[in-house]
Amino acid sequence: MVLLDEPFSALDPRRRGRTRREVRALHREWGFTALQVTHDFTEAGLLGDVAVLLDAGRVLQFGPPEQVFRQPASPYIAEFLGAENVFAGTAHVLADEPPDWLEGDPAALARGYHAIEFRSGPLTFYTVGSAGDGPCYAVVRSEEVVLSLAPQSTSARNLFRGRVVEVGTLGAFARVTLDVHGTPLVAAVTTRSAREMGLREGVEVYATFKAMAVHLC
Repeated sequence: MVLLDEPFSALDPRRRGRTRREVRALHREWGFTALQVTHDFTEAGLLGDVAVLLDAGRVLQFGPPEQVFRQPASPYIAEFLGAENVFAGTAHVLADEPPDWLEGDPAALARGYHAIEFRSGPLTFYTVGSAGDGPCYAVVRSEEVVLSLAPQSTSARNLFRGRVVEVGTLGAFARVTLDVHGTPLVAAVTTRSAREMGLREGVEVYATFKAMAVHLC
């Protein structure tokens, strides 16, 4: 077994990316087992087959990186992994018969999922899953939120109207914070999209995201 303790932390972005690819190629060629310590979950996703989240010596969650990233076991883990939209509220399972919008998702039906209404203050989301009635948290990753200047004809179940309160640009992407009925909702869009839509403080937009984009924990 090879132990790698923060092996790329001192490298600049260009060399870090190149070295990651080289390590991944060597691992595939030689088939050795490696245990890597990192605070960068992107790195864990690129290189790891199994991710283990530790906090103060305790295992919080483990599994394939994509599964851990998309299905965090708690709001703490969700925020640790960079989720900015985490809402406390109450879930309510809808009728036993799946609604029309769920019937169009055979993958969800095959897993035995049911339709769920989630309420958090003035907001109501719709999602699918195996959770039952009761208090819980809803996680919506910012990259799942789609912005538009007018309502769009889409299969996305969740639609909200909001006002832009902040736009922060970092490289190719922009972090857009909306005020939706007094609740902040963050969307990640390309800087080109933000520029073309003229996103700035005070602009009213529509935010949509699919039912499958809402994870309850």
